[in-house]
Amino acid sequence: MSIERRPLHESYFSNIDLEILYFGRSSHLDDMSTDMYRHPSLFNRLWYITGGKALLTMNGTETTLRRGMMCLIPVNTKCAVDTAVRLDKVWVDFRLPIYSLVDAFELVHPRVTRPFSSYRSSPVFRYFKSTNMLHSAVMKQRIMLDALSFIGADDMKLFDERLRNVLEYRTVLDYISRHLSIRLTVHDLANAAGVSGYYLSAKFRKDMGIGLKQYIDRRIIAAAQQELRGARSMREIARGLGFRDITYFSTYFKHHMGISPMAYRHMPSPERMVSGRYRAP
Repeated sequence: MSIERRPLHESYFSNIDLEILYFGRSSHLDDMSTDMYRHPSLFNRLWYITGGKALLTMNGTETTLRRGMMCLIPVNTKCAVDTAVRLDKVWVDFRLPIYSLVDAFELVHPRVTRPFSSYRSSPVFRYFKSTNMLHSAVMKQRIMLDALSFIGADDMKLFDERLRNVLEYRTVLDYISRHLSIRLTVHDLANAAGVSGYYLSAKFRKDMGIGLKQYIDRRIIAAAQQELRGARSMREIARGLGFRDITYFSTYFKHHMGISPMAYRHMPSPERMVSGRYRAP
C-alpha cells in the first residue's frame, strides 16, 4: 500500500484560524500621509480602498492605490503612504498564526494589491451597517479568503521550506510560550535546547530570518496587545510580562508600536462598532 505524501502547507492551512485584532474606516489627507507606518507592523494589514488615490512605497517598490483595490501589508513590514488627495479605506488588522505566533505571511512573499468587488457589496463594508455579531463570522471568513488570495501558487514551495524550519524549533518556541517575560534570555533558551547560546542565536537567525531577541520582543508585544483588549489594568499586564514598572512597559510598547498602550487599548476592536473617520496607527 502506498501512502500519498501531501504538501506540508495543506495540513496547516486546514487548521489555521484568522484572528481579527482591530478594524475601522479612515480617510487620509495629504497632511497625514507621511511616516504613518514607519514602524514594522507586528500583524498583517488588509486595506479595502473605497475612494481616492495614493502612492504606497513598500520594500523599495511603489504601487498606486485606487478605489476598488485590496492592499496587503504583511507582518514585520514598514511602508510609506503619500497622497495628494483624499484616500478612503476600510482597514483590518489581523494575524494568521501557523505555529506559536509565527504568521503565515512571514513564510511567503505575497503580492501587494488585488481588485475586489464594489465595496458597497463587500461583507466587510456591510458589517459597518450592522451590529449583529453573528455577521462577524461571515466577515471573518471573507477576510480570511481575501487574505489568502494574496498568496500565489509559486509561494507554496517556499512556505513549506520555511515551515519545516519553524517546526525544527518547536522546543524553543514552546519554551518561550510557557515562560514569556521581558526577563527571558537567550541563555535560558539555550539551556532548554541543550546547545550554546551563540549556536542557537546564529542558527535561529539563519533559519527563521529573525533574531531570537526580536522574536521574543514580538511575542511580548503580541501578548500585551491581547491583554489590552481585556479588563486587566496596565499595571497587572506589565507585571505579568515581567516588567519592573508600568513606565518601562509603556516605553517598551511605544518603541515597538509607535503608540502608547493606553492609545492602543482605545482603538476600535471587532467587539465595538466603528463609524466615521479613524486614523490607523
